[in-house]
Amino acid sequence: MLYKVEEKCTGRDICADVCDLNLIQLHDNYIKMNIDKCVHCSKCVKSCPNNVFTKKVIFKHLLTLFYNKISNKF
Repeated sequence: MLYKVEEKCTGRDICADVCDLNLIQLHDNYIKMNIDKCVHCSKCVKSCPNNVFTKKVIFKHLLTLFYNKISNKF
């Protein structure tokens, strides 16, 4: 499942570069993450100069993972 992050993204590919699993796709002003395979290493969070990965974004990400788990989508 792709998770779209739009907040304050300037389209630099820093987060995509640090993702060892290549789960981040960069677009003009947003990114998409393949959250089903994310191991929550937080490299993308720490690398972002604009703090795109806010608590709100991370919380929505975790809610999506939880929903997938209870829906047997894993």
